[in-house]
Amino acid sequence: MLAGRWLRWNWKAAVLLPLLLSVLTGGAAYAATRFAFDTKMETQIQRRPDFRFTPQAADSCLSKADLEKIRNMAGVQEVYSYTLLDPLAGEDGWTMRWDNMASAAIFDFPEEHRDKVMLFDRKDMDTLLSPVILEPDHLPALTEVLKQNGIENGTLQPGETVVYLPEFSWMIQGGPESPTIAIVPRNPELDFGADTTFRLDTSLKAGDTVWLESPEGKIRTVTVRTVLRKPLNYIVDYQGRLSAWTGGFAWPYAVIVPAGFFGTDSVNHVEVWSPDRRDAAMQSQMAALASQGDMLLTNDAARNREYCAFFAQERLLYCVLTLLLAAAWLFVLVWAVIHLRRSIASFLEQFRPLQVPDDTCRKIRTRIVAGLGIIILASGVTALALSLGLQFAVVPNRDVLLQAMPALFDVSGNPGGVFWILEQIVPWIYGAALLLVVLPGMMMTWDREHTGE
Repeated sequence: MLAGRWLRWNWKAAVLLPLLLSVLTGGAAYAATRFAFDTKMETQIQRRPDFRFTPQAADSCLSKADLEKIRNMAGVQEVYSYTLLDPLAGEDGWTMRWDNMASAAIFDFPEEHRDKVMLFDRKDMDTLLSPVILEPDHLPALTEVLKQNGIENGTLQPGETVVYLPEFSWMIQGGPESPTIAIVPRNPELDFGADTTFRLDTSLKAGDTVWLESPEGKIRTVTVRTVLRKPLNYIVDYQGRLSAWTGGFAWPYAVIVPAGFFGTDSVNHVEVWSPDRRDAAMQSQMAALASQGDMLLTNDAARNREYCAFFAQERLLYCVLTLLLAAAWLFVLVWAVIHLRRSIASFLEQFRPLQVPDDTCRKIRTRIVAGLGIIILASGVTALALSLGLQFAVVPNRDVLLQAMPALFDVSGNPGGVFWILEQIVPWIYGAALLLVVLPGMMMTWDREHTGE
């Protein structure tokens, strides 16, 4: 009864101070999350190439001389160069076959839907596949992958090939008139659900012979050096750079061939990172080289520069806000603990003339502190929940996020998208904030004998 009276007599200190402390905790958690989010967003922007050269026509390419010009430009940090033949580019592409092809898992695909999938050759869907073919020129990430799979120096010899063949699943969605077909490799980082069936093709193994046929009918015979089982479009990330070439491995039956396989010293895909220099002069030089090689140029340098500047400025704002809220939280915490403990001690001093036993006073104090602990915890959890809701509902940089979304959210499943970033940030930020809610209660309940009160 006396503990309840104290809480009613001192309701401002008992309610408003814990509430203010909790609001500051939630505000600091929100600001800290925004700071960490902006930091990761800027890092994510830096992972994407500033310039991408892609073929404008079937014979479009960039020569070695032009590649050297790009590498020698001031501010260029990294250049990826490779030749990529993708069945999505057209129906008249390269096809592949092997001896035990009839038992391939992909041919369990429903025949009525095969004409909706680029992987199947249009001319002879029962016996041919149209694979992605990659000839590396300068791909450090792929070199590391090949080394990990027993390829010395990360390079293939003439007549050898590597086949990318992970576990995969196909999904048919939509109505019979316009079905949506998806063929995806198993990704251990994603939860596909218990009803998803994955298939492993064992019809190809190291040492087998594969026949690759060009659109002109020329057949090349190669020997499978090894079969890659890990999903490349998820795991390949060299020195924090996420390259577009991994997008070609969003389905199985992709073939990696040695340099020079196509008998030319040019490449049809180039990606350039230049975070130290993204000015108009560089952009003009890149455009001239693309025009000279009849290549399409994707220029993200200006946008990347703007996004990085935006997130850097916003990060500074949230850094200052976090520090101010943290300082205010510390001041309120110290003042509240001192004030409340003194108030409780003064309240209990009134019973000394009555010679109330110490055990009774200790019980009264315990009930008062327990009530304060419940108030602090309830208000703190409420403030954190509201802050978390605000985190997703009110995004200060919504416009910039929507503009940057195509480059920041990879639909093929590569980690690094916006929601993946939030998933990595929110737990530890709000976990730390929850500890800050519990801390005042712990300080309030510290035994009097240890504090001299």
